[in-house]
Amino acid sequence: MQGVRLANEEGDEPTMLTKPAIDIDPELLRSSAAAGLHAFAQVSDHLTKEETGHIPTILGTLVPGGPWAWAIVPFTQADGSVDLPLKTTYEGIEEMYGVIRGHSDVIGTEVLAEVRGSWFVFAEAYSHIKVKETGEEHAF
Repeated sequence: MQGVRLANEEGDEPTMLTKPAIDIDPELLRSSAAAGLHAFAQVSDHLTKEETGHIPTILGTLVPGGPWAWAIVPFTQADGSVDLPLKTTYEGIEEMYGVIRGHSDVIGTEVLAEVRGSWFVFAEAYSHIKVKETGEEHAF
């Protein structure tokens, strides 16, 4: 693979080798960036609607027809093992929101890290919740 060789000021041996971008088509880069921004806007809207606690409103942020993947809240079992449910259907996601939002309200969420593609966002977030039964607040 060819690159651009940069020499230092004295004209000695090159000190850095750069390589061309994988794809420099401006329209592809522009459309990919726009798709990534759109994906982030959708996540932001979803997180805002999570705070309403209204399950139909939250589910309204899902893309019709999927694809979907939902994994949250590991459940510790009596034997000490951990079950992390993964839901990939609308009905499964609706069921889990019924469990989670039936237990607690989201007070706020801060995204700490994300992997964003042109059609998806995987996010690691810090959430603050309030348990409905006791009023206790927890962060996780």
